[in-house]
Amino acid sequence: AFFTKLKIHTVFKPALGGLVIGVIALFFPEAIGSGMGFLQQMFSGHAPLGADAAPLQLAGFFLIMAGLRIVATAFSIGSGGSGGVFAPSLFIGAMLGGCVAAIGQYYLPTWNLKIVPFMIVGMGAFFAGVARAPFAAMIMVSDIIGSYTLIPPLMIVSMIALVLSHRWSIYVAQLKNRFLSPAHFWDMQLDVLNQLKIGESFDQYRRNAIVSRNTLFHELESLAVNLHASDFVVTDSAGVYQGMVSLKNVRLTSEMATIRNLVTVGDVTDGSVLAASPQASLGQALKIITENEYDKVAVVDPNTHRILGYIRYHDIFTVYHRHLNQPTTEQLTGQASESRSE
Repeated sequence: AFFTKLKIHTVFKPALGGLVIGVIALFFPEAIGSGMGFLQQMFSGHAPLGADAAPLQLAGFFLIMAGLRIVATAFSIGSGGSGGVFAPSLFIGAMLGGCVAAIGQYYLPTWNLKIVPFMIVGMGAFFAGVARAPFAAMIMVSDIIGSYTLIPPLMIVSMIALVLSHRWSIYVAQLKNRFLSPAHFWDMQLDVLNQLKIGESFDQYRRNAIVSRNTLFHELESLAVNLHASDFVVTDSAGVYQGMVSLKNVRLTSEMATIRNLVTVGDVTDGSVLAASPQASLGQALKIITENEYDKVAVVDPNTHRILGYIRYHDIFTVYHRHLNQPTTEQLTGQASESRSE
């Protein structure tokens, strides 16, 4: 937001960000870069202020490092510079964890608190809050340090961080939950469609676009013009389902065109397209439609395979939306209670 509102030419914004980061690097070089080298030294037992440093001095150092890293990351990314947020999140979390440990050492000297475990837990917790991915943070941090012994405290602190930071995220395009994600759209729509049966959803089926396999192809073309349809259900003379035919997919060769008055629908029928029974779900019907690229699916008697009719792609979603808009039993009960109270 700062660089967006800044009234300077765009080419100078990265320079300003680089200037701020350069000043920080002069006095605190550990606060720039990935910071993994500095963290590795800490994990190996290196004392940044010496072995005799007081706990509150360490707490102040860790807090300053966390603040400087926040400033450096903000100016780097905000000014248009390249860089990620994963490594800075781990570094900031480690510094905050170290700060908590140092304060604990000061106020609880008899507990003999170790700084490194607090830093590791802080890494996972901070990234969990920033990315809203607690389980991923726990597994990644455990893999980085090569141990899963801190999983229990990581779980607790990560959940606390997630609850406290649920209103904010550094990923501005991140959605609030999977229900709003286009990637999971069909996961949830199919759950509803799989619960709805064809026979229970339709009182009657469409029958206009049903033709016999003995119908001449040129007659089918005329029927398609009248019905404004391109896909047809094909049956035999006894009404048994034979397959589907689509004018979008059928192209008569030059040889066939000369005998077009002799070509029948049965000659160009796709017999591999499955039909659905009334007991099948709308999800299964939709799967047949999408897999075969027709705009309808035939509904047949499961015993005789005789055609009962067909349902269209549009019909399925009409039923779906009608189902979603129906009040639930709980809602009806609540409305009845309100009516009685009035």
